[in-house]
Amino acid sequence: MDNLHSIGESKPLFKKNNKFFKWNQKLFKWPFNVILYGIMLLGAVYIIFYIFTDDDIQSKFSDTPKVLLQKKNPLHITSIATTTTNDDFLKKCAPIVQCDINAKYRSINGSCNNLKINTWGAAKTPFSRLLDANFSDDYYELRVQKNGIALPYPRVLDVNIFLYREIYRVDENNVLLLPFGQLLAHDISGMPNDIIIDENGDAIDCCLTDINIKNYTQCQIVLFNLPDDPVYGVYNKSCTPIFRSLTSRNYSCPLYPTECINENSHFIDASEVYGSDDNYALHLRAMEGGKLKYSISDNGQVFCPFLTNQNKASIRNKNDHHIKYDTGDPNNGNQNLGITAIQTLFLRFHNYIAFKLSSLNPFWSDEIIYQESRRIVVATIQRIAYEDFLPIIIGNDFQEMYGLNEANIYDPTINPSTSLEFSSAASRVLHAIIPVEFNFMNKNYEIENSVKITDWMTKSDLIPLGDNFDKLLKGFIETPGRMVQPSYNFYISNYMVPLPNHPQYNGRDLLAIDIARGRDVGLQPYNKVRNFCGYPLAKHFEDLADLIHIKDIIKLKNNYYSVDDIDLMVGILLEKHSDGAIV
Repeated sequence: MDNLHSIGESKPLFKKNNKFFKWNQKLFKWPFNVILYGIMLLGAVYIIFYIFTDDDIQSKFSDTPKVLLQKKNPLHITSIATTTTNDDFLKKCAPIVQCDINAKYRSINGSCNNLKINTWGAAKTPFSRLLDANFSDDYYELRVQKNGIALPYPRVLDVNIFLYREIYRVDENNVLLLPFGQLLAHDISGMPNDIIIDENGDAIDCCLTDINIKNYTQCQIVLFNLPDDPVYGVYNKSCTPIFRSLTSRNYSCPLYPTECINENSHFIDASEVYGSDDNYALHLRAMEGGKLKYSISDNGQVFCPFLTNQNKASIRNKNDHHIKYDTGDPNNGNQNLGITAIQTLFLRFHNYIAFKLSSLNPFWSDEIIYQESRRIVVATIQRIAYEDFLPIIIGNDFQEMYGLNEANIYDPTINPSTSLEFSSAASRVLHAIIPVEFNFMNKNYEIENSVKITDWMTKSDLIPLGDNFDKLLKGFIETPGRMVQPSYNFYISNYMVPLPNHPQYNGRDLLAIDIARGRDVGLQPYNKVRNFCGYPLAKHFEDLADLIHIKDIIKLKNNYYSVDDIDLMVGILLEKHSDGAIV
């Protein structure tokens, strides 16, 4: 397996840009009349497109069935005004916020972005929903199948449908797509677990006894494994402990149905750099020259500050202490080498801008320099998200269709809250592009070292050593990514986040966790969500053939009782990709 991976996913694309240059050279060698005919053909296509999309012209064909008109744009999404919002929480439980209408800079927690509804998009407010919550008791209990039986185990679904279909082919996009995508996802979505702490201050093990699973609702989504599991069965590992998510109940707000709380602001505002809480944001600041706090490695490089009581020299010592950094995203900032590196990059970027601004404006205060630098960093991330990232993910056609590539006038009637369908399903599809390894590449484009991502989860030890940071970034840029496919790589499907001081088989299945998380937050099944997006409601499994291959439909039929039981995460991961997109 390792040999296959090293041949495929890790080979640098040295000539990625050159092939487009050569294509342009050939274009100009074509006969002029061929190009002219091509332009004329495009013009004809445009006219036809205009005829069938212009509202005034369409009105003349009133006898045309509406369903046929809808098929030209099957992904017509209902106005956001009709979505299930988080208004109950905002009316009953959200703190009263006083806004300064003359404030020049955006707030840290996202409040007062909308001066009419001050808490829309603010941190510690619930996610919105595209569809109503789906709990078996209409409040909190996990969804069941149409026949009243529990849904298939998430791990069983992974093994039966996804685990052994990995394709070792590289993508035209580089590995950098992954850490930036994770940074963006964490910017607008933060959903901590509702962890139960014992008398010693440690998290309980939900799998330790059946009593824990029965007595604690937080333990309801533990991942069960069958005795014949191809990986965990060898070690008699029958259960993987995970907790349910924080909800409004944790904030003394028992809503019906329960609502999941977003710890971060719902806006693209660099929460992962600055935090989503005023006190935490102050904690990250150096309070001098507008800069953020930082640490300096032995060779003089700048990194995020070390967490308190962390020893920067403790490189994989016998006590298993590892370097961890203090970032704007305390829950995920040290999750893997990729997200740690990208957060370090933006910390350096902020401090570089602050230095430049203070040099040009020596009379500016620390506060002004900090805020102006922050504005530039936020704008940069937004620009990359819309101009570079989204076109790769959803394609240029869908960007244009929904106006995501246009400058729009601010609309105070739109609730900007991140939807649970996005944070707990759609965004997680990008876990399918996680490669097995990260490469460290020198200035001669030679791979000096490769490490498995799963071997360095929650450990940042390699980042400050020598030139590793620069080599890791070069590896991101010059190494092709994993081609998106209906499977996660074998290692994150089995060995994700192994428990400290335990053998590797204690790792977790990331895809199983993603499936379970959708049930945890009460997402509607795939069939209802696809219907919301403009597709016909499937009555039988075979009706899914417009978006899912028949061989996968057979697998779904063998694992679910009804087409209405399919988990959203499972369905969208199996969907055929749109042209020019990776989803």
